[in-house]
Amino acid sequence: MDNDTLYSELQKRLIESGEWSRLQQRLHQVLNEAGWIDDVKHDLIESGQEFDGTLQAMLDSINSPIPAKVQTDFKDILKEWIQTQLNK
Repeated sequence: MDNDTLYSELQKRLIESGEWSRLQQRLHQVLNEAGWIDDVKHDLIESGQEFDGTLQAMLDSINSPIPAKVQTDFKDILKEWIQTQLNK
C-alpha cells in the first residue's frame, strides 16, 4: 500500500469511527483550558476581524501558536491511534 492510499484509509477510519470528532472536541477543550482560545479571540477583536466561534475560524486567522505541549500530546495521541489501526 502506498503512502497516499494509507493516508486516505486512516483518514476515512478516523472520520467513520467518530475519533476525529472526539479529537476535535478534546483539542478545543485543552486549548480553552490553556487560555489559547481567549488569546486568539482577543487578537481577532484587536485586529478588527470577526469571530464566528469555530475552532477552524480561529486556526485560519491566528497569530498565537498552539502551545508546544498541546501539539506534542496530540501528536502522541494520533501516533498511538495509527499504531492500533495498523495492527488490525
